[in-house]
Amino acid sequence: MVIEQGTEIEVYEIDGVIAVVVPEARATPLERRKIVDLASLIVVLAIALAVIFFIGNAVRVIRQQRVGVVERLGKFRRTLEPGPHLVVPLFDKVPLQHGHAGERRAVPAARSDHRGQPDGATSTR
Repeated sequence: MVIEQGTEIEVYEIDGVIAVVVPEARATPLERRKIVDLASLIVVLAIALAVIFFIGNAVRVIRQQRVGVVERLGKFRRTLEPGPHLVVPLFDKVPLQHGHAGERRAVPAARSDHRGQPDGATSTR
């Protein structure tokens, strides 16, 4: 073992055996504060990422002409109309977004003839 010059050592003699002990290096108060600051920064960042993750998973936006189906733990819970909605992360899932066709009816287009009268209307002159 090599001990650098200038290093403080402790020498003990026990039953005729000499023991040399090199005290371990200890962190200064400033170094300890830096370690604590780094640890607290890591904890704060982890909490912030978890909050962002949960908020990001809690907001569901259903597009127009769509309907979302909410399942809680695999069981039907409710439907979501178009727009933003809040769901419970980790419990609620929105696996399907169905097309919202509603009723479709043929509506005839209103056209007019050259006199400004709608087609089929009788002119009374």
